[in-house]
Amino acid sequence: MLKKTKKPKVSGEEKKSADEGEIIAVANDEAPQSAEEKVPDNPSKDGKKVLVIEDDSMLSSMYKMKLTDAGYQAVIANEGNAGLEAAKKEKPELILLDIMMPMMDGFAVLAELRKDSSLKETPVIIMTNLGTNDDIEKGKKLGATDYVVKADLTPAQIVEKIKKYL
Repeated sequence: MLKKTKKPKVSGEEKKSADEGEIIAVANDEAPQSAEEKVPDNPSKDGKKVLVIEDDSMLSSMYKMKLTDAGYQAVIANEGNAGLEAAKKEKPELILLDIMMPMMDGFAVLAELRKDSSLKETPVIIMTNLGTNDDIEKGKKLGATDYVVKADLTPAQIVEKIKKYL
């Protein structure tokens, strides 16, 4: 017979995360949230806001957790049009942008962002699995600040890239 047990509570201790055995601090008395639970927006000390435009909800949740853990305020948009609206409304300091999305792809989103006077200087890091030289060149011509292939970097490495531009 299986017995149901509660997760032990953690207070001010360090806990290993599932990816890379990286150490993260757990600051409250509650057990850490699972990836399926909603992670609330958490403004950083200096107010840095990052918009993640990504149609894969599992990836966007993972990036949101990593960004929040790193002290950033993370805003998520699940497709291109919603991303444009969020960028205009939220005025993020940096945008992480997927390319392959339904309805409006990331290249079209980037072109629109660069037409908007209030967003044209906002750093945009393209995160995609399209790694051909043509795609990289297209992204740079449209005004991408950086271009990363998702499969080549861990979420922690993406956060390090973000720090470089903020």
